[in-house]
Amino acid sequence: MIKFTIRHNKQSHPIYDYIVRNVGDYCEYNNDDFDVCLFGLDCHMMHESYPSMFSRVMNDKKYLIYLEHFGCAERDYVGIDTAVFDSIINNDNFCGFMTHIEDSREKLEQWFDHPVFQFNVGVDNVSDKFLYDKMEKLPVKEDITLMFWGSWCDPYNSNFGGRGGHKVDEICCRLMGEFDNVRLIVKSGRPLACERFGRTERYANYVSHKELCGLHMKSDIFMLPAEQVHASTVPFAMSFGLPVLGNNKWGMSDYLTHGVDSLVYEDDQNYVEKSVAGIRELILERDKLRDMSVESLKTQRRKFSSDKHDLELYSILRKFV
Repeated sequence: MIKFTIRHNKQSHPIYDYIVRNVGDYCEYNNDDFDVCLFGLDCHMMHESYPSMFSRVMNDKKYLIYLEHFGCAERDYVGIDTAVFDSIINNDNFCGFMTHIEDSREKLEQWFDHPVFQFNVGVDNVSDKFLYDKMEKLPVKEDITLMFWGSWCDPYNSNFGGRGGHKVDEICCRLMGEFDNVRLIVKSGRPLACERFGRTERYANYVSHKELCGLHMKSDIFMLPAEQVHASTVPFAMSFGLPVLGNNKWGMSDYLTHGVDSLVYEDDQNYVEKSVAGIRELILERDKLRDMSVESLKTQRRKFSSDKHDLELYSILRKFV
């Protein structure tokens, strides 16, 4: 039996929770009886507390580092020129990096001599019957519901701006002023300007996974004009057949294809205008919205399904047993 463990600087995270439930013969958080350790790091949070997290492992067992939010091309920003990082990777037991973003893989291979393994984040498939029934009703559906999730777990809403919340608010104000049938479901502890239209369903506190699934089923378009792709958020939205509003920032091209399963625009001074025009077209041409929804679901099933993720990740980890 191959035994894995995960060490992470948070109590819980959807990507690692999924790995613990589904990958390998035996895998759990912070277990001391293991063959290979997967360290999950927010790379931009590299600081002096990390040696304590590594100390029980790095001199005894093999380990890899999964750079969860490697979303910037500048070495000094992500903290990889520090003595802390050097001590972690310059160790005989360090096996390499893992990432879910092609741009990150290229940078890591450019900067380091260590192996870099890329895999796609996977999510569970939703029932076909529910999804296709929903999609077939899109052409005659009265309301169109947009969705923005500031963060799955952040009570302080520090991710609101980084995920593009201010742009989302402006886009929704424009669309709600133009259409009486546009609604918004949003996770945010802060009020939005578009709430003045009376068609915003805002959740300020924790939402369970079951509730989150129900809210995705009610939605038609997912909005994420973020500073970088969020690896679990995008495939999860696509698993419900939601086209995604994105941009050309870090990692987005790995997940989204403009005009097929998503709307992707350059993040410049005209971003809001282009986004409003793109969503307006989908509101007015419902067959196009339905087709994009179907393609979004196909993308998730083809590239980001849980089965594919399990096989990719397991094949990487077992190399070091």
